[in-house]
Amino acid sequence: MQSPLHEGLPMPRDGYMPTEHRRHFAPGMLQSSSDDDECRPPSDDEAVFLTGLVLFVAHLSSSFATFTIECPERPGSSLDVIVSRKRARARAHLASIVGEVKRCQDAVLPVTVHGYKPFEKCSCQKDCQSCVVKCWNINDLPMPDAEQPLLCQEIELPLLPSASVAVAATFKAYQLDGCGAGGNISDKRKRTVVKNRSRAARFVELLIDVIGVDALKTTSSVGILDVAGGGSNAGITFELSLRRKMPSTVIDPRSVKLNKTQRSTLKFREVNRKKLKLGIEFHCARALYSRFREWTPSQLHHRFDENFATSEVGDQMLRDCVAVVGMHPDEATDAIIELAMRYNKPWMICPCCVFPRTFKRTLPNGQAVQTYDDLCEYIRNITFGVQEKILDFEGRNRVFFWLPNDEGGCK
Repeated sequence: MQSPLHEGLPMPRDGYMPTEHRRHFAPGMLQSSSDDDECRPPSDDEAVFLTGLVLFVAHLSSSFATFTIECPERPGSSLDVIVSRKRARARAHLASIVGEVKRCQDAVLPVTVHGYKPFEKCSCQKDCQSCVVKCWNINDLPMPDAEQPLLCQEIELPLLPSASVAVAATFKAYQLDGCGAGGNISDKRKRTVVKNRSRAARFVELLIDVIGVDALKTTSSVGILDVAGGGSNAGITFELSLRRKMPSTVIDPRSVKLNKTQRSTLKFREVNRKKLKLGIEFHCARALYSRFREWTPSQLHHRFDENFATSEVGDQMLRDCVAVVGMHPDEATDAIIELAMRYNKPWMICPCCVFPRTFKRTLPNGQAVQTYDDLCEYIRNITFGVQEKILDFEGRNRVFFWLPNDEGGCK
């Protein structure tokens, strides 16, 4: 059923992606569109031209902007327009569109939107009936020229004799040291895994695949217990509670310390929240404003050990939590496994340090756990049903997890 606001306008297309699976913050944007689609003008069958006065505009990033115009079909009502560009060449055109929209707004002039139909359904809520228009161009602005390939020309740089010898010696040493008998430098320089800073995202993606979105998006205030997530190891709770709106609580005596990228993300959200607040009366701005909410990590400053489980607060948190996880939890590794299984909760850990002098662990054959491989073997055989995955980031990337069944055992 169409809302009265958009009565008489084309109906939105069906099959939009649920909110929890979207990577982009734009409501109504189709995530399946490729980079080539943003450079493809709408065909005659899907083209729509809308003219109206600009009521609100917000340039949120170099690749996304939104503005609201007076609905041409119903005077006094509004229609939201979104502009999304990924390629650098297309981003320059987005900046031109925003500049033209602001010029028309300041001069109180109507703007003509060349967009796509049918309109996109907003995904801010499951029962939302509002629509947004995906914009191709406005006011017949000139489109960017076709992308030209870059042409490279080899040149010779003069080097002093001593410099030439030094460069040759360095190159030879690099060949012998890193590239083996083949001497293939391109293979050594090629990076085939995700950088270390993406390890939290990969860990959370596996957690979602294993436990499921519905189970993780619980109404419990505790959510997921992120053990040893304090200090500079705050990536898990940042991915869960901020990016994916899944409640989580950090259990660590160290306070959460955000890195430069995470602080930059919060600053980006704060700046855009101020921009969107100016148009809070319009649906698109209001929906985006709710996504750029303020965020502070939920944390309990306490060691995750037997004393935590015997305390009233810790016992209640273990009963109410969805799962117990740890990314490189170090000394809390054994406590995560033991306490999670005692309370029949799923656990997932990515082990790192062994601490052979602190923890006297033994393998099934009686051998003491001394190395990282020994620790992985120990966790693999700690109980029936432990599963293992290797994630694509640098360093110690083996992840182990265990799922209980409804009867209190393991799957």
